[in-house]
Amino acid sequence: MIEKHRHEYWSSIIQILIDLANLMEQLFVYFLVKQEHNNKYEERLFFFVLLVIGLLSNLPSASPYVYIQTIGSISIEFGELTAYLFLWKNSKSVIIVSIISFSIEFILHLIHILL
Repeated sequence: MIEKHRHEYWSSIIQILIDLANLMEQLFVYFLVKQEHNNKYEERLFFFVLLVIGLLSNLPSASPYVYIQTIGSISIEFGELTAYLFLWKNSKSVIIVSIISFSIEFILHLIHILL
């Protein structure tokens, strides 16, 4: 019984770290894109991408199964990475930040699955 509590404890900590890494990625990408002085269309497109990612990130928590939650969350992270890579392919700093953040979040998801 104690092991189950430890498992739930570590699972919650990993989930918080995943959410914090995602928030940090969005903040870093936001400030990097903001520095590039984009036109109004690119700013609206970026806001739309952040809005969709924020809305989609709530979907996996609706499932009671950990594996479905994790696969859904990894799929959203992959979609976020591809959106950043295709929309801001000329910005090396955005590409570097999004790839590093995706790698960190993917590793945290793997740890979460293996717990």
